[in-house]
Amino acid sequence: MRIERAADAKYRPADWRFHFDENEIVVRLVRDIHSHPFGFLRELLQNALDTTRARASLGFDSANSFPNLLPGELRSKFPIQVCLCTEGGDVTSIQVHDQGLGMTSDVVQNYFLQIGRSWYRSQEFTRNFSFTPTSGFGVGFLSVFAVSSDVTVTTRWHLDGADSALLMHLPGPRNYLLFEDARRETPGTTVSVNLSKPVDLGAVKAFLEST
Repeated sequence: MRIERAADAKYRPADWRFHFDENEIVVRLVRDIHSHPFGFLRELLQNALDTTRARASLGFDSANSFPNLLPGELRSKFPIQVCLCTEGGDVTSIQVHDQGLGMTSDVVQNYFLQIGRSWYRSQEFTRNFSFTPTSGFGVGFLSVFAVSSDVTVTTRWHLDGADSALLMHLPGPRNYLLFEDARRETPGTTVSVNLSKPVDLGAVKAFLEST
């Protein structure tokens, strides 16, 4: 069967729709969400807080859906650590370490690497957790690439063993990524950001304290 345009038709048959330049969109997202010099660090802390709240609230029998009101003894079992590597009074790399849920390979593939899709807005999350996460749009992690082209993520899902961890080398949002098997003693995620340009130690500490 052949379908042709009628002789008196007014329309113009063509593939009329918007097309996205994927590379340009990613570059603009990285630039636009980097409105604060330490915005990337705020995003990493928000992610760490959300996953830690989720893990702390797992299996806790309480009508209270706000994880911050869980018993202090329980919350203290899941600390978030920020480690700063310095040289001459400047910070050269930043590491954010949590003991939250961690990520499975499926979560990494379907959410972490999917720009604009957040696991915290998925049915899987809302089915199991009732609190409102601080993260939500699935683009915040991109902000790290405004300050670094050398990012490493190590993660282990809380139900998996120590030898089931995943190590990701992320040289940028549009570069090839390297995934390796890894060992991690505790569940959770560690994000290491080697800064392209050193930043003042006092400024980083002031930002962390105010945040």
